[in-house]
Amino acid sequence: MGFGVLEPSSTEVVQGSIHLFDDPNASAENTTHLKHSKDGKIVLAPQPSDSPNDILNLPLWRRDLMYWVIIIGTVFSGIHGPILTPITLELAAKWDKTVNDIAQLSSYLLLVIGACIIFYGPLAIKYGKRIIYIFGTITLVAADIWAARATTYNSMMGARCLSGIGQGAYEALSLAMIPDLFFVHERGSRVTLFLLCLQTGVFLGVPIGTQIVLHSGIEWCFGGLAIGEAIILVALIFFVREPGFGRHHIDPLAHVAEDAILDKVHEVEYTHEEEKVSSSPEEQQQRPAEAQLTRGGPGADEAPKTYMQWVNPWQGVIGHENILKSTIRTFALSLHPTILWASIAALPMAWSVGISFTLALELSPPPYNFSPTGLANLYIAAWIGITIAVCIGIATIDPISKFMARRNRNIFEPEFRLVMLFPALIIAGVGFIGWGWAYTTHVHWIGLAILLLLANCGAVLGNAAIIGYVVDAHRSWANESQVVLFAWKNFYPFTMGYWFVPWFIKDGPKKTWAAVGGIIVGLYSLGLIFYVFGKRMRAFWQKRSFLGFAAN
Repeated sequence: MGFGVLEPSSTEVVQGSIHLFDDPNASAENTTHLKHSKDGKIVLAPQPSDSPNDILNLPLWRRDLMYWVIIIGTVFSGIHGPILTPITLELAAKWDKTVNDIAQLSSYLLLVIGACIIFYGPLAIKYGKRIIYIFGTITLVAADIWAARATTYNSMMGARCLSGIGQGAYEALSLAMIPDLFFVHERGSRVTLFLLCLQTGVFLGVPIGTQIVLHSGIEWCFGGLAIGEAIILVALIFFVREPGFGRHHIDPLAHVAEDAILDKVHEVEYTHEEEKVSSSPEEQQQRPAEAQLTRGGPGADEAPKTYMQWVNPWQGVIGHENILKSTIRTFALSLHPTILWASIAALPMAWSVGISFTLALELSPPPYNFSPTGLANLYIAAWIGITIAVCIGIATIDPISKFMARRNRNIFEPEFRLVMLFPALIIAGVGFIGWGWAYTTHVHWIGLAILLLLANCGAVLGNAAIIGYVVDAHRSWANESQVVLFAWKNFYPFTMGYWFVPWFIKDGPKKTWAAVGGIIVGLYSLGLIFYVFGKRMRAFWQKRSFLGFAAN
C-alpha cells in the first residue's frame, strides 16, 4: 500500500501500475531488459518499439513540435464558442431575438461538437488522427468564411453548426494524442498545458475578438480566424506525422521479471495471429508492418517512411477494429464507473459556460454598467487563473507523481494524479460560490475578476488531475475516455442553453452559484474514493469485461 492506495487482494500486477524508476539497492534483473530515458534514470512507459516509424523513437523536440501545432489549432478552435458573448445584447437587438436565442448560437455549436466527437474517436482508431485534424481544420476555415458573410440569425446558426464539425476534431483527439506522443513521466505537465491552450482560445480570444468586432466588424473577426486556421492547415500537412502507431507494446509493469514480460509478449503474438486468421486477405495486406511483434520489438527490420510518405494525408488503415464496434464501445464505456465519475466531475469548465450566458445580464445594467469591452476584458482574469493553474500543474503534478513513486518502491500508481484534487476543490469552490455572492453584494469589479480567476484556476487543476488519472489508469481506453469526457463537456452546456438562464433569473445569482459550487465540491470529494480504492477497481476490471469490452 503506497500513500493510502489500497492494494488488491491478489498479488498479480495491475495494469497502470508502472515500474518508473530502477532500484539502486536491488538486483537490476527486473529492468535491464527495458528501455530507459537518455539519462538512464527512468524506465520508459510505454516501451517504444524498434521500428524507425515509431513516433516514440523521435527526439522530444520533434514530438513537441507536433504537439504544439495541434495545440495552437486547439486554441483557434476554442475561440468559436464564446466569441459572441460580449455582444449578446447587440445581436439580440439587431436580429430582434431574445438573449436565450443568442445563447443558443453557442449551445447548438456545442451540440454539434458533442455529436461529432462520438464518431471522430472510432474513426481515429481506424484511420488515424491526422487526417481528421486536416478535415476539421478545412471545415473550420469554410465555416468562418460563411460566418463572416452571414447577415441573418439563421445564416449565423448554420455557420456556427458547421464550425462545430471542425472544432469537434480537436476536442475529440487532442488529449488522446498525448499518450501517443509522450511517455508517462512526460504527460502530466503537457495535459495541464493542453487545458491552458484549450481555454486560452475560449477566454483570451474573447477580448481580442471583441476589439476586432468593435473596430472592424464581426466580418473581420471570423475572417481573421479563417486566415489563422489556414496557416495551421499548412503546418498540419508539412510538420505533423500521424501520431497513432499500431503496435502491441508492453508496459514495464510493476515488479515483473523479464520472463513474465516475454510471456505477455508471446500472449499478444498469439492474439495477433488469431486476428490475422479471422481477417480477410485484404485486411491483412493493409496491416502496417509496425503491428508485427518480435522479441526485439515490432518493425525492427522495417524500412523508414520517406518525408513524402509522411506528408500524404492518407496513411491507410491504422487500426483494425470495426468502426461500429468502436462506437458501441464508446457508448458502453460512458457508463463505466471511473469514466462516468470523471466525465461528470470534469464539468467545472462547462459550468463556466453558465457565466458566459449570464454575464451580460449581470454586469451590463447598473450598478456595474459594463460595456461590451468591459465584459470581454473580464475574460482576461479567467485566462490568468488558467495560466496560474498551469504553472502550478507544471511545477507540481509530474514532480509529485515522481516523488510519490520513489517513496512507493519506485512504482507509479495512476491514483497519485488525484492528489491535486484537494487544492482544486478549495479554489474552485471559493471561486464559483463567491462569484454569486459577490455580484449580489455588489462587490467591486476587481473582486469579481479575482473570483472568476479562482473559479477557472480550480477547474483546470481539477480537470488536469482527473484526466491524467483516467489516461494513466485505463490507457487502452484513452481514446474512448476522452471522447466520453469531451462529449459530456459539450452536451451538458448545450442543455444549459435551455434551462440555465431561466434558473438564474428565477433563483438569482447567489443561490444559483452556491448550488453550482456545492456540486463541484461534492464531485471532487468523490475523488478520495477513487484514490483509496482505485487500484482495487483496476484489478477488478482487469479480470472482467465491462459490458463485453475487456480493459486490456
